[in-house]
Amino acid sequence: MRSPLNQPGSQKNVAGFTLVELLVVVLILVVLSAVAVPIFLGQKSFAERSAANSSVAAISHTIANGFAVKASTLPALVGTVVTYSDGIGASQSVDASGAIVTIVDATDWCVQKGGGATTFFQNQSMSSPGVGVC
Repeated sequence: MRSPLNQPGSQKNVAGFTLVELLVVVLILVVLSAVAVPIFLGQKSFAERSAANSSVAAISHTIANGFAVKASTLPALVGTVVTYSDGIGASQSVDASGAIVTIVDATDWCVQKGGGATTFFQNQSMSSPGVGVC
């Protein structure tokens, strides 16, 4: 005996999605991800550049402060940390990991660090980091 659903001309009460509906949803998701992924990658690159720029500015500031406080003493570069001390207890340190720090004297120093595909640098004659190399 046939069930009522298998009778010719009867309507089926089957819930679910058709293949076309599922393909439309997948297509919408692909389009949204195609728009979102490049935006995400651009933000990541922007963050790397900003971090490198800030790091170069902080290291340069520490070096300049060290020379301003005690011009005859070079700031110390120990491992990845640039430190200066004024000799009476005040000091300032900054992490210089990933940066190239060159200190010759109070009138000749340069800091360079890459951020993403961009390299920033700052030397004694600049008020803020620029793009390029020392």
